[in-house]
Amino acid sequence: MTNEIKQARAQMLTEEQKNFIQKFLKHGLIRKDFVIIEGARHFSTHGSDKWILRDEPDHNFMQCRAPYHCHPAISDWLRSLGFHTARYVNHFGVDYGMKVWL
Repeated sequence: MTNEIKQARAQMLTEEQKNFIQKFLKHGLIRKDFVIIEGARHFSTHGSDKWILRDEPDHNFMQCRAPYHCHPAISDWLRSLGFHTARYVNHFGVDYGMKVWL
C-alpha cells in the first residue's frame, strides 16, 4: 500500500517540474548547505499556493515555490534520490517551506 501511495504522489509532478527542481538543487547546494523549496499551507490563504519556477542566470538567482499539497510528493521523490527533507520554519517560527540537503 505504501508503494501505491508513493507512486500516486510521484504522478503529481511533471517532468518539467522535476527537471527544474533538480537544476534548483544543484545550483543551490553547490553554494550552500541546504536549499528551501518555498510553500506552506498558509500561502494558499494569500493566493500564493501555486508553482513558481524562476531562473534568472544573469542575476545568478533561482526560486522554486511549490504548492503545499505537492510537498509530500516532492519529499518522497527527493528522498528516493538520496536527499534529506524536512519542514523549514523561519526565525519567526513560521513554516516557510521544505528544507533540502545532502
